[in-house]
Amino acid sequence: LMSNLFSAYLPNNMLGPVVFKLADFNVFGADQIFASQLLRPVSGEPHMLRHSVGLGAPAPFSFSVRLKLVMLGKPHEWLVNVSLSHFLLNLSTSVLFESGHVTTMNLAQLLQDPGRLLCGIHALSIAPTSHVDPGATLDILLRSDRISH
Repeated sequence: LMSNLFSAYLPNNMLGPVVFKLADFNVFGADQIFASQLLRPVSGEPHMLRHSVGLGAPAPFSFSVRLKLVMLGKPHEWLVNVSLSHFLLNLSTSVLFESGHVTTMNLAQLLQDPGRLLCGIHALSIAPTSHVDPGATLDILLRSDRISH
């Protein structure tokens, strides 16, 4: 039984309907997180916050997801495995409020969709913990699965 993470239907005149699905998301080595820093203010930019988290030390941090794609009426399916060792995930977010939304929202709307207040992600990067770190690895495995009809 496949648990859907994300699904999109895209009408296309040339390819016919395109269906894109991500499912069966699994995380391994979630306890291999280090050097976490959340909600760190950025000097000189009062509306920005930086967040970082180290992944994959001492053992790898990995995840897998099933990718399904239907194009030209034909189904395609892959299992994508990603494994990280000694990597740092960096994220910068803006905390500017969109004042037009604030003045028209009540508390229930804010609690239901707090993301409407934020401008969003400013930058996202993933890099080895050090440019000379021999333990830093990124492995991506894409395996096609046979689909039974």
